[in-house]
Amino acid sequence: MIEFEEVELRGRSYFDKLYQLIHRKEFIKIRYQGFEMAEAETKVVMPLQLREHNNRWYLVGWAQGNNQSVFLQVFPIDRMLNQPFVTQEQFKHPNKADLNAHFKNMVGVTKKGKPRKVKLKFHDSVRERYALTKKIHPTQEASIDPQDGKTVLELRVICNNELITKILEYGSAIEVLEPASLRNKVAGILKAALQYYV
Repeated sequence: MIEFEEVELRGRSYFDKLYQLIHRKEFIKIRYQGFEMAEAETKVVMPLQLREHNNRWYLVGWAQGNNQSVFLQVFPIDRMLNQPFVTQEQFKHPNKADLNAHFKNMVGVTKKGKPRKVKLKFHDSVRERYALTKKIHPTQEASIDPQDGKTVLELRVICNNELITKILEYGSAIEVLEPASLRNKVAGILKAALQYYV
């Protein structure tokens, strides 16, 4: 009677163990390699949360940087190269993490930069309805451009890769009005893609 979309995702077998380790509040060690990393690295993590975005699961936890600073880091589970295991290695970390506040102003899980006002204009009324009924982000507010009667969405979000991907999903139905840096980034991606179709 109810069915969820299931995607084949490497590392899915770690899910139950990670859940238990978060519940027990134990430090873990993982071997991790992001797509842009030349080599894998071993990380000691205090796991806090399993988080889903766009059919992909992420481990959120306290981790240590090279300078011994402690920060919240997000690890895509499909990029973990081994089963996570308990370790005796530890580091000092804050007792609490407000993860709702941490992820509040972003689409997805990548926190780079500060939230900015983003304005998007729709040029297709059908595609516009998708964005109105399934918001791009909770901060989204809609208005009508008095000059052409088209819908403009305003969001307060970090301009990360997940936001760009979400904008690109709408193709020619959407236009980035501001900020200029985001508009230029999206335009550059579309121009680069166009070369494969001409």
